[in-house]
Amino acid sequence: MNKDKIAMFALIIATLLFFQSPMGDSMVAKFFPAKNVPVADSTATGDKPEALLQKPAAPVPSKLTGEDSPIAAATPVSSPVAAPAAKDSTDTTKIDSTVAVAPVVPAKPDTTIIETNRLRLAVAGDGARIISVQLKEFFVAKEMKQGDKIPVELVADPSSGYAGSAINSQSLNKQIFAYSGNKDGRHTFTTMVNGVEVKKSFVVSDSSWIVKYELESTLLNGTNSTILFSSGINESESANNWGLARSPRLLSIKSGKDLEKINKKFDRKSVSGRFDWIAMNSGYFMVAAMPSALQDGTVEALATKITPEEKDKAGNLIYSFAHTSASVNGKANYDIYVGPSQLKDLKELKAGLEKTVFSGWAWFFGANHWFPKISEFTLWLMNIFFAIFKDYGIAIILITIILRLVTYPLTQSSMKSMAKMRDMQPKLQAIQSKYKNNPQMLQAKMIEMYREEGVNPLASLGGCIPMLLQMPIMIAVYNVVSKAVELRAQGTVLVPWITDLSQKEALVHLPFTIPIPFTQGWDTVAILPLIMAVLMFFQSKMSMAKITTDDPNQRMNQLMMLYMMPIMMFFMFYNMPAGLTVYFTFSSILQIIQQFFVDRSSAKKASSVTVVK
Repeated sequence: MNKDKIAMFALIIATLLFFQSPMGDSMVAKFFPAKNVPVADSTATGDKPEALLQKPAAPVPSKLTGEDSPIAAATPVSSPVAAPAAKDSTDTTKIDSTVAVAPVVPAKPDTTIIETNRLRLAVAGDGARIISVQLKEFFVAKEMKQGDKIPVELVADPSSGYAGSAINSQSLNKQIFAYSGNKDGRHTFTTMVNGVEVKKSFVVSDSSWIVKYELESTLLNGTNSTILFSSGINESESANNWGLARSPRLLSIKSGKDLEKINKKFDRKSVSGRFDWIAMNSGYFMVAAMPSALQDGTVEALATKITPEEKDKAGNLIYSFAHTSASVNGKANYDIYVGPSQLKDLKELKAGLEKTVFSGWAWFFGANHWFPKISEFTLWLMNIFFAIFKDYGIAIILITIILRLVTYPLTQSSMKSMAKMRDMQPKLQAIQSKYKNNPQMLQAKMIEMYREEGVNPLASLGGCIPMLLQMPIMIAVYNVVSKAVELRAQGTVLVPWITDLSQKEALVHLPFTIPIPFTQGWDTVAILPLIMAVLMFFQSKMSMAKITTDDPNQRMNQLMMLYMMPIMMFFMFYNMPAGLTVYFTFSSILQIIQQFFVDRSSAKKASSVTVVK
């Protein structure tokens, strides 16, 4: 493999790593700012609406399982009941011993539990705020609590929660609401404000991730109402999970064709316009508020550091927001999505929320438009194969085979040209030695030899083209295994010890972390990266088996390709998602097989030529 292909290969790997890293994201945002919704900073003073939005408390993973959890264990019911005051905070009750274990905490006497087949909500009496959202079909990462299946909790700060309310800048979060009952999935809470009744309703169904919000009162006539999501979204994965650095929390605001994605530090922001929705994303889940009426309004947003002493990096930020707009006929209505960032579910809403899952870079030939489509297509193809084989590992391998078949004509032509060039090395070196002091004659003799052998010396450069064609799919596979909730906690029979293709391989979890420069260190034992590096070594050795040269530059290129590249790939892929390592490992196997048949065919032709002579 020549130095041009080495450089191209290194460029592909560097691009893959850099632009998916927080440093890459920050540099792209700094030097290539995307066209976004106009944003202006504002200061919360007096009784402006933005003053209602307070900084959420930093989320603590133990809240999902410890005594600080937002809701108490409650016996599952088809319709909500007020959770009784907990006289003994150690009392526990299982939701379903085969599905989930409810957190064990004391509860407020006025907390109401709303439960469907998919969701378990806790609504506090003060403000009728949603202080807990548990997804019954998804569980926290194994690293967070070994052995138990704890449902994913979306609310990061139960003291503020979701769907808080305000009328004309007057907060209702301290107002005591009484639960008025359930009627066909509509759960209504009422209170009196200055002698006027205020109703707040949540409508749920068993088959949906949507919670319909409605605030109704004559106080809303001719005034503005505000819905507050003062709590940011919780992270379902463990704090030391490698994937969190690549999928930090995200705040997205969509207004018509403009979509702003925020994953950096900012002071309080105020955005005015007509908003389709405002969404908070974690690695795999989403909370989004969609106004029922498209009208002028204001979004106030906050970015808060999770760990104050750490830097303002993307993985250390949590977002909250509030939306204020005029009420319609004395009502304020929203559809609140609380569920997985799953393309199928999001596309069914026909609101464009699926655009928050995958991203592209606007400065790179408008990749923000076409690259998410490639990622979506890759996931769509994976889901088709998964529906057949029930294994995403097999799906990844089938995609690898398809990509190899598509690029086969180009790679085959390149390998054949390289094989011919390799067989010509003795003659080439003889000419170079004979005419080393006569560059013009050397050039003429080399051209004559290429003509006699029927070899195009530039044909081997075509090997870069298949790599360029594979690059978008390769990065798309990376995006899919890192961000698609479909692959979360999905193992494969091909490598039995891999229980989650979206995370790094862990044959054994180490009780300590081995410091490795430029990485987060190694705290697991992984086998696939080593296998991949070994395969790459043999593939490189096969491609240059007959090449011998006295040129020190060429020798250095050979040694780099033979030894340095496999070692570099080993270190790069050690903490990569296991699904991506499966892709590269199997791709290396296919390339070795193809190289073997090309070499055998070349050897047969060389033998036949010798016999004829």
